[in-house]
Amino acid sequence: MQNDDNNNPFNRLWNAGSNFSLRTLLKSSPLSSRVQSHLVRVYSALAATFGASAIGAYLQLNQFISIGSGFSGLLSLVCMLGVLFSRPTRENQNYRLAGLLGMGAFQGMSLAPLLSLSLTNFANGASLIMQALGVSALTFTGFSASALLNTRRSYLYMGVNGLFFQSQAFFGAELFIGLLMFCGFILYDTQLIVERAERGSDDFIGHSVDLFVDGISLFVRLLIILMRREDEREDRRRKRRD
Repeated sequence: MQNDDNNNPFNRLWNAGSNFSLRTLLKSSPLSSRVQSHLVRVYSALAATFGASAIGAYLQLNQFISIGSGFSGLLSLVCMLGVLFSRPTRENQNYRLAGLLGMGAFQGMSLAPLLSLSLTNFANGASLIMQALGVSALTFTGFSASALLNTRRSYLYMGVNGLFFQSQAFFGAELFIGLLMFCGFILYDTQLIVERAERGSDDFIGHSVDLFVDGISLFVRLLIILMRREDEREDRRRKRRD
């Protein structure tokens, strides 16, 4: 049975996470080795889901696949519910992994109209997308790492306040509020995953769903705000020319 598990392509993918550099990072955390191993699997699954989302968005943007954003969003929701309401057993693992990746791919397709709007309406639309993606990745990674590496969780909230008050002038009030809200979700969900893992839960697929939703929500809000601010800048430029 062990040999069959090792030959399974899905299992090889997630077991490969054992060599991921996240293990080195987690060695300095106060978490048990079992929880650390669980988190490596969670973040490996999460990375694969974000990858599926990027592929889905690319296919939809380039019209290799044509699915309405509303329908693709519905399919993503169906996949997510299928993952969350199915039992996390070894027999169901491959089906749940497929559902997780499907959720990511369909979510990416549903974001294609927003990405297309940025690319077609702004000369620097691609730069706006990359900026939103980069800030989302840095914010997500930073707050997840804070939730994992701090021994006392009360320090987390002090760190949140310090980070945001230092960056509020740069980002602006609206972005500050949105980032604060979604980073609060990231902190909460990361800590909740750790607590569940400490109590024996090994549902890395279900746990990665929570973080995926947080990450996508953060990216979407950032991109919309950046597009709005760029539109305001262009309006001011047009008024100065007139």
